[in-house]
Amino acid sequence: MHKWAGVTIIALLASGCAEMHSLGRTGIGAAGGAAAGGLIASQVSSHPAAIAGGTILGLLLGGGTGHVLDQRAEAARERAGRYAADTAERAMISQRAEAWQQDAHNYGSVVPGAIVMHQGRTCRRATITSVIEGKVHTAHVCIRPGVERGSYVVESMP
Repeated sequence: MHKWAGVTIIALLASGCAEMHSLGRTGIGAAGGAAAGGLIASQVSSHPAAIAGGTILGLLLGGGTGHVLDQRAEAARERAGRYAADTAERAMISQRAEAWQQDAHNYGSVVPGAIVMHQGRTCRRATITSVIEGKVHTAHVCIRPGVERGSYVVESMP
């Protein structure tokens, strides 16, 4: 009877999370690691302390692995942002559509539009489309020269 207690508790906790993806890779790794650790420990021993230890060890290992994956994903998003910013600058200078691609999951384009007035300032309307980790993001922005030479200010537009 005690053999499955740790696994049952972890399964109930995991099923109680309505949106597992909102936990990030760290949370998902911790929940999966805890469930796997508890399951493995319950197969090896029926002692509650051993099952709890296996569950905790799995939680720590899974959470640690997920955390590393979260950090890598954040670094990829930051690199993608730099690619997009460099592409936006090229598009504003060339006044034509420019594309960028970091890898198969992170790419996009900047399409400059007309010169318009936005919040009392002249700027160039642009549509920025990015695919970051396979998810499509589209932004309509107004890009104008910044205070420093070669800098730009990007503002959201409806």
